[in-house]
Amino acid sequence: MRWQVAIRQSRAFSSRVAMIGRALLVGLLLLLGLQSPQVNAAARAFLDRDSIALGETVTLNVEVDGIGTGEPDLSALAGNFRVLGSSSSTQVSLVNGQQSARTLWGVVLEPLHEGVLGIPALSVRGETTAPMTLTVRSPAATSAAQGDVFIEVETSSTQPYVQQQIVYSIRLFYAVTLLDGQLDDPRIDAAEVRRIGSDATYQSERNGRRYNVIERRYAITPQRSGELTLPALRFRGRALSDAGRGRMFDPGRAVSAQADATTLQVRPAPSSAANPWLPAQALQYTAQLSAASSPAKVGEPITLTLRLQAQGLAAEQLPELVLPTIDGVDVYPDQESAQSLDGSGLIVGERVRRFAVVPKQAGPLAIPALQMHWWDVSKDAAATAEIPARQIAVVASDGSTSVPQDSTIPAAGALPGDSRASEEAPNRDDGPWPLLSALLAALWLATLAWVWRLRRRQMPPVAVSGAHTRPVDGRELQRALQGGDLPAIATALRTVAPTTQAQRRWSLQAVADSLQDAAQSAAVRKLERRLYAPRDAQEAIQAAELRDELRTAFRQSPRWQEDNAADAARGGLPPLYPPR
Repeated sequence: MRWQVAIRQSRAFSSRVAMIGRALLVGLLLLLGLQSPQVNAAARAFLDRDSIALGETVTLNVEVDGIGTGEPDLSALAGNFRVLGSSSSTQVSLVNGQQSARTLWGVVLEPLHEGVLGIPALSVRGETTAPMTLTVRSPAATSAAQGDVFIEVETSSTQPYVQQQIVYSIRLFYAVTLLDGQLDDPRIDAAEVRRIGSDATYQSERNGRRYNVIERRYAITPQRSGELTLPALRFRGRALSDAGRGRMFDPGRAVSAQADATTLQVRPAPSSAANPWLPAQALQYTAQLSAASSPAKVGEPITLTLRLQAQGLAAEQLPELVLPTIDGVDVYPDQESAQSLDGSGLIVGERVRRFAVVPKQAGPLAIPALQMHWWDVSKDAAATAEIPARQIAVVASDGSTSVPQDSTIPAAGALPGDSRASEEAPNRDDGPWPLLSALLAALWLATLAWVWRLRRRQMPPVAVSGAHTRPVDGRELQRALQGGDLPAIATALRTVAPTTQAQRRWSLQAVADSLQDAAQSAAVRKLERRLYAPRDAQEAIQAAELRDELRTAFRQSPRWQEDNAADAARGGLPPLYPPR
């Protein structure tokens, strides 16, 4: 009897503990739900390549957030593809106490026929992927098998413009088991070479024989017009020998392959093209306005963010982002950020810069239209991306004029697939967090305005239209002149040149215009003709004589047009090349 009572008391105690535990668990879940935004599981699908030849394979990747059961339903692919195999992996991460997981499936597909094949929406774990398309080309007439190992190369264009980016694809075919190997990287003196992404692996059929393929892609940017030769690339490695199959230690047999050299005819920039010269596949130029208060008030900053993105140009090829003179405001430019990314099979360059625009008087504030002229290489025609003019009502501290708090201004020539400037978050009920976020944002903006007012008392307004940024030294120019490589000298001159709104540091013409010394200016103009003029004009300028002229002209440090007054104040700069 005493034992039964003890059991009943133990069960009651266990029940109370379980209830308390469930209550604590529910409370913890609610707390976590308040502290972190809800993330809805979503399924995504993407291909490792969007264009292949018939007989090749492609990998379809399906990704879903979270951990669960269920596989993608691939039955809708049966009409256009043969499924050769699949694999899956799950990744779990814990960052700042927040756990996240995702599962990725890789499905190897072989197209059954040519054409633009549709990949319909796939269902996985209650989610649905977006439909896609795959372009399947007919096999190339020259794609015949050449033994156990061979190499194919392909360029996206054989007649690019100078400074236009082309894609150079290298494909290594092998029908044996490779133990190791080394594939040469392209080395080209008169062009910049960047590797795009990671290697793609798939299978392809040549003359009825199945090959494994490793594809590697490079972005090549010619730096001068004329004939440009891409050297022959070579593969060296070891393959498993037939006699060594089944042995634990097999040294293998040597295998090698060599691709043919490729010749490009690089065209100079068209005479009708704008300066700066921007040959790109697509270009996007946008601006975003964000006022510290609504309506905008005198003395309070308005943040203007400019973003320039170009598909087929590296970040260093893009011009500096500047604002023209705006009446009735002080402009304080922030440090510019630049980066080059892999996107859509090409290098995508991006520059972003923020400006603090501070109204000095009440009334309408007119922000003029901004334009960026570029060359559309896909249409072989000039194009212009324009940010339309804007007008903002500015009031005194006791005014009541209304002005939009935040707006994004798009420009013509948007990049394909880029939706950052046009996406808008859907309306949803997020509980108390919008109110708390607004309160924190208000406190942050108040602190920013207080700090800005302190800085304004200590710092004079920056004249945007004529501000110069002086380079720290000319060691890079000195090394380039000693080396004698003309493209390297051009790059060094762009680096040491002062930065203004009207002159771009990467333009040799702007560098020549900024130089006060006549000999230095003439040498730079001759260098520009040697590198970028038509071929007959290039051949009229001897490289050896030009090197000597540049070394003689820049024996002293570069003399810029606005250096006289500054030199008088500081006693002049020391010579870049002291006399020997």
